[in-house]
Amino acid sequence: MDNRMVTTLAHKPPKANEIFKLDHLLPRPPTTFHHRPHNMSLKPSHLQQNPWFYPVGNTPAVCLTQSLPPDQNASILLLGCGDIRNILFTTYAGIRLGDRKLNFTCCDLKAKIITHNVIIFTLILDDDAGVHVQRL
Repeated sequence: MDNRMVTTLAHKPPKANEIFKLDHLLPRPPTTFHHRPHNMSLKPSHLQQNPWFYPVGNTPAVCLTQSLPPDQNASILLLGCGDIRNILFTTYAGIRLGDRKLNFTCCDLKAKIITHNVIIFTLILDDDAGVHVQRL
């Protein structure tokens, strides 16, 4: 680029024919197989349709009452609860602690998550003999 072009660009907007002269200075995207059909091949692809739904969870379950004395009742609010592993683990950990009352309130933006949790609780509560709980 000569000095006349630099002076022209510094003082006034470029004309259409001057823009094409500067085209070679613009960054170009890397060439991929999309631009070169002879390199195309079929490859497996992973589509993640709903990345925030974990039916079993993606973190370890924790006891939600671990910092409370064993004889104290608890009311627990779970916001964005996702799955029910923490509730199940908390009730399992408190089985031998006596008559502690636990009250859980679960909230989530997605109705299908609450529905999923209600179905699991229903299956557990309806399984009086404890036969099907291992399948869950």
